[in-house]
Amino acid sequence: MCAVAAAARAALEGGAPPCKRSRRKLAFRLRVDGERGALLVKVNEYGSLPPWRRVGRSKARHALACALRATAGGAATLVPIAVGEERRGGFLVRCFEVVPWLEDAIDLARAAGERRGTPAERRRCHQLLGRLLRALHEAGIDQDDAAPNNFLWQGAALHAIDFERARLHAVPLAARARALAKLDRSAGDASAATRMRVLRAYLGSDDLRAFASAVEHASAALLRRDVRRWAASALRDGRRFEVLPIASGERALVRRGVDPVAVAAAVDAPNSSVWRLVAVPAPTRRDALRLGGLALALHQRGLTLRPDAFVFGAGALRIAFEWPRNARILEASGARCHADALVVALDRLLALGDVTGSLASFAFVPTAGRWRAVLLDPRALRLGRDVPARGRRALARCRVADWVGAASQEADSESRPTRSGP
Repeated sequence: MCAVAAAARAALEGGAPPCKRSRRKLAFRLRVDGERGALLVKVNEYGSLPPWRRVGRSKARHALACALRATAGGAATLVPIAVGEERRGGFLVRCFEVVPWLEDAIDLARAAGERRGTPAERRRCHQLLGRLLRALHEAGIDQDDAAPNNFLWQGAALHAIDFERARLHAVPLAARARALAKLDRSAGDASAATRMRVLRAYLGSDDLRAFASAVEHASAALLRRDVRRWAASALRDGRRFEVLPIASGERALVRRGVDPVAVAAAVDAPNSSVWRLVAVPAPTRRDALRLGGLALALHQRGLTLRPDAFVFGAGALRIAFEWPRNARILEASGARCHADALVVALDRLLALGDVTGSLASFAFVPTAGRWRAVLLDPRALRLGRDVPARGRRALARCRVADWVGAASQEADSESRPTRSGP
């Protein structure tokens, strides 16, 4: 153990090349003589934090305590084999933890994006996920950062990782529902069957209907909170977006990493092959920020396309959505072909609020061999009006049938020849 800690500290001081880096975190692999396989060293820097956040237990020691409790409770996780802290005058400077590196493991977010495994293996993984999250809660670990990227899939096993934001206490029903809601938030492309499979595995023999209702209420509350946070933290010149100078009287924010010149050229070209420009009325700056935050929160849930730019003008907000290849705006003649995809999207949206839009508010994107419906107009979702779970799928089918029927009549009227003259 001492040799592992000494090797980790030596590699840290020697500037080992990281395999992952962010503002205050980095991770790198380490091989130590006598240890089987590689190790992963995770480092947290505290130098830029205020003094009151640099006292007490470090994230590394907290992660060790959570991993030990999870293992004692029967939840599969990776227990750190060494942890370390560096303090000056009692204040934390950095900490690190050393955990085993699973060579053939993959986090669930990446596995979903790459469609890893056979359908049967993925179904088994979803069941393991529900049971693992239940085991963590039963062990008294409230995983505040419940997301697919914090679970490692290795063959027939699933491991929980990253307990930095977890809390150790008896987990009440509200916190359990919030954890399931956060997990659902990050699984935007997951089907309704996948979501139900995870929920059933989590509950076991408990009442499914009551808990599903609690999860939906937690999801709606989480969306309202995310809208406020996105509007306050993301829609400004910062880590996610940068200011783009355009015509006087307007202000534009462009996602970092996106070519600002190309975005500026596409602002006045709504039918660009790369971006789709959607203009929504916003009488005040507060309205514009709320609509922008809603667009970002919906994208986080896979319910809209990625917003790459926001243009704040006089009384209006223009959003440049990334336009994937083969994406399409639904035409009246093809409405019936995409009715099933529309029902799935509308069902998820109705769990978050009331949808006041129409067929023209949606676009369709090909994903993993099927079409996925996404909402382009954020005004179409009215928050704070939760539709009851009972009968929601029937309501979604009824609305889609009305929209498709109206679109079919419109297509028929346009194709019918008109008579001119007597």
